[in-house]
Amino acid sequence: MPNGFFAAAKRHPDCRGARLVAIDDKGSLIELDLNVEMPLAFKVDGASPNGVRTCETVTVRLRPNYPWSSPSF
Repeated sequence: MPNGFFAAAKRHPDCRGARLVAIDDKGSLIELDLNVEMPLAFKVDGASPNGVRTCETVTVRLRPNYPWSSPSF
C-alpha cells in the first residue's frame, strides 16, 4: 500500500478528499479531489466557461515498484 503518498496527498492544503480505489498486481489506484485555482468570476459560478470545476477529481496509479517509478495521472 502506498501509505506515504496517500498520507502526503491527504495533508496537502489543496486536497479536499482522497480515496484508495484499488490495490492489485498493477499497483494502487487512488482518487484525489483537488482544489483548482481560477479567477473569482469563475469561482463564483463553480466552474470555468470550458467546464473546469473548482474541485476536480484526479486519478493516480502507483505501480508496484513505487517510489522507484513515477506515478501516472
